[in-house]
Amino acid sequence: MGNTYSKKCIQCKLSIGDYGLDYICHITGKGKWNNINICPECLYNRIDKNKNIKENFSLKVDYNDDFKNNKLG
Repeated sequence: MGNTYSKKCIQCKLSIGDYGLDYICHITGKGKWNNINICPECLYNRIDKNKNIKENFSLKVDYNDDFKNNKLG
């Protein structure tokens, strides 16, 4: 298995036992996400940041309500 204490978060460089960190998430994927270790706090921050970015891109302005409420003439 290997030494679990040598595994560090790729972003904040914390390892198990530092500041009460009880576990590290090991992610297996493709490309840059293959075999990385990340702490739960950094993982949550990354997911939250990406979620907010996607929500900002999907905002739509509906002008129909403004024209219906403010009838001219």
